[in-house]
Amino acid sequence: MPSQQCREKILPYTESILQSDLDTVKEISCRSAQVKLRRIKDYNGKLEREVLSTREKMMRAVADSNNLLKAKERELAIETRRANKSLIIDILPVLDSMDAAINSGHGGDNLKGIRDQLIQALSRHGLKAIESVGGKYDPFRHEVLGVIDQGDDGTVHEEIQKGYLLNDEVIRSAKVIVTKR
Repeated sequence: MPSQQCREKILPYTESILQSDLDTVKEISCRSAQVKLRRIKDYNGKLEREVLSTREKMMRAVADSNNLLKAKERELAIETRRANKSLIIDILPVLDSMDAAINSGHGGDNLKGIRDQLIQALSRHGLKAIESVGGKYDPFRHEVLGVIDQGDDGTVHEEIQKGYLLNDEVIRSAKVIVTKR
């Protein structure tokens, strides 16, 4: 066993070495913790960037989806109007025949009610007759079939065939006789 003196000489030296080793361990642990903390912060920053990027991509995808849905709705509305227009144009000769029968006086009174119902149904889909007689000649709404010398210049004197608008678009111009001086 070492003597007491020997212990007293070695003890401060040993404590100094132990303190130095403890300081080194603390410093290494601190640096190691700082490195780990830096890595965690870097990884956290990377995850935050990925979350933001994914969120932006998702928002763009939702916006693209909404835009596509709206575009498809507009296309459907256009196709529906186009189909309505085609059907209504095909029905116009039937209206002309009804008008001719009503104006001829041969049982036209029975057709008047049916014609009025048909006009009401078509008007709910945007059909409207062009009012011509007594109004000013409009080259976009009227087709001139004849000219007479009585009345105000440029006024529609007589309507030969009704014209129609569908949603404010001329689908058939009115065939008219106008006055010119």
